[in-house]
Amino acid sequence: MADGGGSPGRRAGRRVVRLLALAVLAAACSAVPRAAEAQCRITSFGESSKTHNSITLTWSRPACAGSNVRYRVVEPVPSLFGLLAYPDASGTNGTITATTWTKTGLTPRTTYYFAVRIDSPGNNNPWTPSNSRLAVTTNSHDPAIVLNPTERGIFEEIPQTYTVRLNKAPSGNVRVRASRDSAAIGIRLPGETTYGATRDLNFTASTWNTAQTVHVLAGDDADAADGVTGITHSIRQANTVADFDGAPNVTLRLIVTDNDTAAIVVSRSAA
Repeated sequence: MADGGGSPGRRAGRRVVRLLALAVLAAACSAVPRAAEAQCRITSFGESSKTHNSITLTWSRPACAGSNVRYRVVEPVPSLFGLLAYPDASGTNGTITATTWTKTGLTPRTTYYFAVRIDSPGNNNPWTPSNSRLAVTTNSHDPAIVLNPTERGIFEEIPQTYTVRLNKAPSGNVRVRASRDSAAIGIRLPGETTYGATRDLNFTASTWNTAQTVHVLAGDDADAADGVTGITHSIRQANTVADFDGAPNVTLRLIVTDNDTAAIVVSRSAA
């Protein structure tokens, strides 16, 4: 392009003006897609489930995402000056189309960190969480007795139930004993007609995850007071393989509501 007439100084000035104008135009053009991408942030991101060796993450597809949207899940690591580095962690070529992702082969009781964003050619979409990481700690894999629920409200003379299972497969047989903490509580298993102070539940390497039902009954007493008691569950070591010997005792907390009504007794005293 010709600079036109004028002195060399004027021609140089016009060139500077044109260069500045082109620079401003280029910056404006490049800012348009970046601004559009920056608006498309994933706002819902968290864990949906976890075990001792796996974590499943989930997020919502934002309304601003395109029809063929892909996502990138990474495990950010601390870098220089407190910044985060974002290495790849998922899917074919590092991206996935689903809004859920599971990482396996993890270590029990260990914290892992994640971030997610919508993948794009320019990779300008923001990470979620912003300038941070989602922290998820895997479960313990120590042997344990699992109750459901761990607390139960009951009324006197009205039976209730709860379940018992193990948290992982044993190498052999495991026996769990349920023992009442109060003589006012009775325990029985399905098929039985009478309640007692204790009951034993047997698990194997194939039935450890099958919840066994226990029936519980609070007997009627002479007062009208409510109370709190429990049923303690322990491993019977003589009938249990060694890998479950260390499982701690677990107590079902029972909140007992009395079926009597407190009354006010009025008597006439001697004059």
